[in-house]
Amino acid sequence: MKNILVLSVITLGTLSTSVSAKKLYGDVLVTDVNPKEKIHWQRTDPKTVTYPKELAMSESTGCVVLNFDVNQAGETENISIVQTNAKKKVAKYTKRMLKKWQWSPIDSSAKLNTESRTIRFDYCMSNESGEKAKAMCQQQSQLACSNKNV
Repeated sequence: MKNILVLSVITLGTLSTSVSAKKLYGDVLVTDVNPKEKIHWQRTDPKTVTYPKELAMSESTGCVVLNFDVNQAGETENISIVQTNAKKKVAKYTKRMLKKWQWSPIDSSAKLNTESRTIRFDYCMSNESGEKAKAMCQQQSQLACSNKNV
C-alpha cells in the first residue's frame, strides 16, 4: 500500500509541474496630466517605470492619477490619489513608488519653490507581446481614469 501511495504522489507531482507558465508582457505609461509651460523640477532618475512583479503576478491593470508636491529639497510630498480604476493595491503601490522619487531643479539659478504636479500612471498587460502592451497603454491613456474617484 505504501508503494502505491508513493507512486501516486510522484505521479501527481509530475503532473502539476508539467503545466506551462502563462507569459505576460507589461507596460507602464507615465503622463504629466497638466504640463505647465515652465516646470522647475525634473526627476533625478528618469528611468522607465517597470511593471511591478507583485502586480504582474496578480495580473493587475488600470490607471492611477496622483496629485503631489515637489518641495524645495526635491522630495515628493503631500501625495493624494485623485482618480483610479485599478485595484486598491495598484494605487497603493503607485503612491509608495512616487514617494521615493527624487527631483532636481531644471535651472539651478532659479528660485526654488514647492511645485504642485499631477501625474497619471497607466498599467497595461498583454499575453501577446511588449509592443501590444505599449499599444494598449497608449489607447488606455486616452480614456478617462474614473471608475473610482478617491
